[in-house]
Amino acid sequence: MTKKFTEPQAYAAEPRPYIELKPVDSSQVRAIGYDPATKTLACSFVHGAGAIYHYAGVSPETHAAFIAAESIGKFFGQHIKPLTFTKYPAEDETTIERAAVAALVFAALPPLGAPLEGGTFCGILTAPDGTHQAVVLLDDKPEKRLTWKAAMSWAESVGGQLPTMPVASMLFANARRQFEEVWHWTCETHLDYASGAWTCDFGLGGVDTGHKSYEGRARAVRLIPVGN
Repeated sequence: MTKKFTEPQAYAAEPRPYIELKPVDSSQVRAIGYDPATKTLACSFVHGAGAIYHYAGVSPETHAAFIAAESIGKFFGQHIKPLTFTKYPAEDETTIERAAVAALVFAALPPLGAPLEGGTFCGILTAPDGTHQAVVLLDDKPEKRLTWKAAMSWAESVGGQLPTMPVASMLFANARRQFEEVWHWTCETHLDYASGAWTCDFGLGGVDTGHKSYEGRARAVRLIPVGN
């Protein structure tokens, strides 16, 4: 019996809506991105480097479970693969990313504390390589205290990340009133204590290390490249 050949889905005619993709540890899925505003999940694959797939109607909870899954490939096959998708050529990624970066320039930045990209503009971070990023504190807040791993997954699910220690210090200086006066997780693991992660106390202003199994508060930031 001859197996019926299924014609591959054609690429979308319109440009790909920009969603940042982050590499994941999987033998099947290369990178994952998510836009909580449109509930769109973006994926690229190890054996499909020529395309990026957008899946509509994916809840933040499903995205969080996806990136935290023990087997990302298995989760994809069970929960994401059956969904309707739009296919975009991967070569558009560089063009779209450059356009997104160019759209945010120093001259267009608002005052500290003003709304920006779904959150509050809290300052400029300069990386060791001399590049600059606008730090945006997202409006989202988890409903309860979270372990460090759960906090990391939650931050990604809302389109951001936990702050680094330098960013946490900036947030304490420029946006302290937007935080509960308790300790919050950062994304940094203690170099000499792999089971612990750095925390920042938004009440007293101190830093400390907490075991990753502890449950603490979390806020997410978005770092947006800034051009001249």
